[in-house]
Amino acid sequence: MRRTVIACAIWACVLPLGSQAVVLGNQQSQELVRRGMDLVTSGQLPQAREQFELAAKADPRASHPVGALALLYYIVSDAGSLDDKQRQAARKAAAETARQALALDAQDPLAQEVARRLAGGGVRPKYTPKGNAMELVVAGEQLFSKKEYAAALQKYEQAIAADPGYADAWLFAGDCYFVQRQWEPAAEHFRKATQIEPLHEQAWRYLADALQEQQKWPELELALGSAIGAHPDQLSAWQRMEHFQASHGVPLVALKLQPKAAGSIDAATGQVRVNIQPKPAGGEAEASTIDDAFWMALALGQASAAVAVQRGDKTVFQADLDAWNGAFLALDKMEAAKPDRLRDTAVTTLRSLAAKGALEPALLLLQYKEAYRPSLEAWKTAHPGGVRKFINTWHLMP
Repeated sequence: MRRTVIACAIWACVLPLGSQAVVLGNQQSQELVRRGMDLVTSGQLPQAREQFELAAKADPRASHPVGALALLYYIVSDAGSLDDKQRQAARKAAAETARQALALDAQDPLAQEVARRLAGGGVRPKYTPKGNAMELVVAGEQLFSKKEYAAALQKYEQAIAADPGYADAWLFAGDCYFVQRQWEPAAEHFRKATQIEPLHEQAWRYLADALQEQQKWPELELALGSAIGAHPDQLSAWQRMEHFQASHGVPLVALKLQPKAAGSIDAATGQVRVNIQPKPAGGEAEASTIDDAFWMALALGQASAAVAVQRGDKTVFQADLDAWNGAFLALDKMEAAKPDRLRDTAVTTLRSLAAKGALEPALLLLQYKEAYRPSLEAWKTAHPGGVRKFINTWHLMP
């Protein structure tokens, strides 16, 4: 049952509505993936792997079968029966397969989500459905995968009756309406899921898709802002916001920050650790000494801040924010003493935002990690509508 829960949470919720042909592949490949997912939900993982591998061969250009394999490896890695070595091997396979899928299509939603979770991205709090609601949802998923939408909807409605507080049952029922182009009841069900679980990013995103079909633009923007605010590290909502903004004349610019160094405290020894990223082969022969010095200053600041976090003096986010501000102060002094200037455009953008008092939301939204959750929720409470205001002011995405 644990495998089924993960498969439902990632598979059914992550796939894009309406534009799946972009990543799904040809008809034969899609059918093989569907069979594989039926096997996943029933716990027959070796057989599922075989179907996904056949699907990848049926359409080598499609990312979806490869993303499905990444999901399979991730599910295996989550099994409680594995020892540490086996778990690490499964996670390594999941990471590598996700990279392969993203090389085929950088927007493959399954691969994005597997990569995000492997990187420590947060997941929704576990919810244990009441009565037989989970069994009804699993039965509904199997019917849905066979395009038996009326029968699937009946199962989802029974699950809702068994547990009205089960947000995913509302979500999946809404999906039945959506695929049959019944936008209003689809939106009603997706909205109900968000009311039950306000941090349900997928429900907000599905709601946005239904609102888009109805051309309800203000409501659509609100839903996308809520999706991003729920989990800022999930790229699928950002990509929808990017499309929305571009269609309304103001496209978003991706920050694409690539950290060159990071600082921390060794948990065993308590000593400062600075990890410097190796420079790519064939890169600039002479990197800016200012850039190198900035990243070293930030890494040392992060290590120092980690000590404050260990003592309980600061939250993880406050420590990171202080480290960034301290590194920018050091950068000011370095540039005043030397004629060289910073070359990293992403850091330059963050520096400009810091000067305008917008570094806090920039880090929360563009560099989010789950340890920031308390600070993110506090910021959203203090700044209603702050996510959309940040996006509409600065036109940035991760």
